[in-house]
Amino acid sequence: MSIDSRMLSMDSKVKSVDSRLGRAFYDKIDTVAGNVKSSLTSLEIIVLHHLTEHQLQLASDLDFFKLQRAELVDTSRRLVMPKRGKVAKVVVDRGKDLEGKEKVQGVQEEKDQVRAIEGVTRNEIHKRDQSDKSDKIWTKLTTLDKETRSEQSQAGQGKTSSENSGQTIWVLGYADTSSKMLNQIRAAYL
Repeated sequence: MSIDSRMLSMDSKVKSVDSRLGRAFYDKIDTVAGNVKSSLTSLEIIVLHHLTEHQLQLASDLDFFKLQRAELVDTSRRLVMPKRGKVAKVVVDRGKDLEGKEKVQGVQEEKDQVRAIEGVTRNEIHKRDQSDKSDKIWTKLTTLDKETRSEQSQAGQGKTSSENSGQTIWVLGYADTSSKMLNQIRAAYL
C-alpha cells in the first residue's frame, strides 16, 4: 500500500472515531439538558405551590388583624366612654354624624355618576335618531326630486320615467325652483 492510501485510511478511521465520540458527547449533552429541564419544571411547581400557600396565609392574617383592630377600637371606646363622660359622648356623636355624612356624600356621588352616564346615553340616542331622520328626509327628497324630474322629462321630452329612474340629485347642493317639488316638501315636513 502506498502512503497516500494509508493516509486516507487513517483519516477515515479518525473521522469515524471522531463522529462516534461526537455523537456520544451530544447524547450526553441532550441527557443533561433533559435532566435540567425536568428539575426546573419540578422546582417551578414547588415554588408556585409555596407562593400560593403564603398568599393565602397573608390574606387570612390580614383579615385576622382587621378583626383584632376593630375589637380593640370597640373595647377602648367602652373603657374610655364612662371616664370621659359628656365630652367623650359628644366627640363620638360627632364622629357618627361625620360617618353618616360621608355615606350620604358617597351615595350622592354614585347618583351623579349614574346621571352623567344616562345623559351621555340619551345624547347618543338623540344623535342616532337625528341621523335616522336626516337619512329618511334625504331619501324622500331624492325620491321627490326623481319624480319631479321624471314628470318634467316626460312632459318636455317625451321620455318615460324608467329612463330617468337611475338619476340621483344632490338636493342639499342643488337649487331647484320647481314649485311642485317645494310644495311636496312643505306638505311632507312642515
